[in-house]
Amino acid sequence: MPFWVRQSPVTAPPSDWVRMFAGSQGVLPRMRCLGAAIAFGVFAPPLVQGQLDPSGSWETWRSEHFRVHLRTEQAHLAQRVIDEAERAFRLLSTELVAPRGTVDIAVMDNVDFSNGAASVFPSNRLFVFLAQPATDAALAYYDDWLRVVLVHELTHLFHIDRVRGVWGGVQRLFGRAPWTFPNAYRSSWVKEGLATYYESKFTTAGRVRGAFHSQLLNSAEAQDRWPTSEDATLVSPQWPGGQRPYAWGSRFFALQASSFGDSVVPNFIEHSSAKLWPLTVASPLRQAGGSTVKDGWSRLQNATTPITTSSEARVLVRGLRSPPDPTLSADRSELAYVREDGKRDVAVVVMSLDGEALRSHRANSGVRLAWREGVLVVAQYQYRTAVTIRSRLHEWVDGVWRLLPNTERLTEPFVLPNGDLAAIAIREGRRTPVVVTPDGPHQPMAVPVAGDWTSIATHDDWFAGVALTEGRTGLYTWHDGDHQLARHLALGDALVSDPAWTPDGSAVLFVSEVTGLPQVYRFDRADGTVRRITNEPLGARAP
Repeated sequence: MPFWVRQSPVTAPPSDWVRMFAGSQGVLPRMRCLGAAIAFGVFAPPLVQGQLDPSGSWETWRSEHFRVHLRTEQAHLAQRVIDEAERAFRLLSTELVAPRGTVDIAVMDNVDFSNGAASVFPSNRLFVFLAQPATDAALAYYDDWLRVVLVHELTHLFHIDRVRGVWGGVQRLFGRAPWTFPNAYRSSWVKEGLATYYESKFTTAGRVRGAFHSQLLNSAEAQDRWPTSEDATLVSPQWPGGQRPYAWGSRFFALQASSFGDSVVPNFIEHSSAKLWPLTVASPLRQAGGSTVKDGWSRLQNATTPITTSSEARVLVRGLRSPPDPTLSADRSELAYVREDGKRDVAVVVMSLDGEALRSHRANSGVRLAWREGVLVVAQYQYRTAVTIRSRLHEWVDGVWRLLPNTERLTEPFVLPNGDLAAIAIREGRRTPVVVTPDGPHQPMAVPVAGDWTSIATHDDWFAGVALTEGRTGLYTWHDGDHQLARHLALGDALVSDPAWTPDGSAVLFVSEVTGLPQVYRFDRADGTVRRITNEPLGARAP
């Protein structure tokens, strides 16, 4: 029999803890008012922030360690959420002391980007958004989005809720006051590093294994911009900004574990939870059997592969702070890209191939591009309400930027062989290719396999796409209307992404991280051969 119990549905407003997450200024506004002691746990630093929507009818489902709260329309996901949450709880409990009390989980689908957060005040609780980070280079290496985000956020609760020594006595006197959790005072590279370390240890993917963090560390070392531990924070103004605590922190703890044994990490949490002075990291790390922070930071830098930045590539634009998603026009005369440099507003820029900017238009976040008969189709986030952020399609033609009707929750636009527009639809954490119809509803597109499709490219009557199936990404090619000609390519367990056809349609370019860094590969349609065509010292993406 199932181990969850369905409780009676509740109508808005939901429980107070859900209301506490909701506000009008972004993720966890009320938590931030409580100070740095408990403002932790945001899974990733997205370009936009989101928040819970407390409206509507909610249902609560109970298991051994959790209360799971979902809106009634998502109640069919309850069993899957509970299965993954209990799995994460069981695995983390093999190394760490479990958090006290029942953990509340809210699962939401009111935004089209990926995120999650956790809090220990006034009780242990977390939330996750269902949308998958399929094309986000920083998060794309996952086997199951719900699995990895629950392990990550639960690690925060296992870590921060652990209180010993004098702090235990303080909590017995004052209760769960926000300032009585010593591990909440740790630097963000410690908190996010631990959570990212365990997300990688207790799933078959995770960012420690992904190539994006390797790119960040390698580029910092190559350009003599290696941060100190004091600079690896969520609020660092230096590139890569909020990615630093995840990349450097997780690699720091992974190196400690590989150098001194797996027990170092859980022992560190135990020792730090009893330290009277809550800001220290070096002392509990040494007591746990690890190195000093200074020595560990130096070890991490020495373990990072020194790479020369010399390359034969011709640089068109420098100083970008996010992937530009470059897209060539059909006649190969213009290149569109997303400009986010931290100095100006995010913009879509069209340039000539000699590097001259021809025109630009301000954009929101979550931008994806496609050319359609000389018209640039743009997917970007739209702020529908204070708590609803959806990806929608726009057209930019002859200087006019207009919203395409009935395109809510569509991203990754592409053009079908007959000239019709298609896109990836986002629904409850699933990603499905659809043919865009002006009046809707959009028709699901026939694809070779059932899975979550990240992106699709076309040439004449041929398709190439990347899908996540059974926890791994693979490249698929097929002929329009004849899936018997479909081919599947996967390079081990490595991430595959960014399919693009060569101009003559004889081959598909794609990106794989099989060597530890992303590089562009060529898959020849005629004979099925695969060869690498880039050897960029710091990696290459988005051909």
